[in-house]
Amino acid sequence: MSKGTHHRMFEIDEGVRGWFRVSNEGVVKSIWVEQPDGSRRLFIPYNASSHPIEGGE
Repeated sequence: MSKGTHHRMFEIDEGVRGWFRVSNEGVVKSIWVEQPDGSRRLFIPYNASSHPIEGGE
């Protein structure tokens, strides 16, 4: 049985945006940040398996 995910977009500053990959249980699995030069950085929360974020579905 596979678990679905969805994305939540956010903007930190003009030209700097990113998105969370969130499981259907509301747990953040990864965070991508896109820089003004187009490069992207990936962040993996150390506790991604155990802590739902507020407002998760």
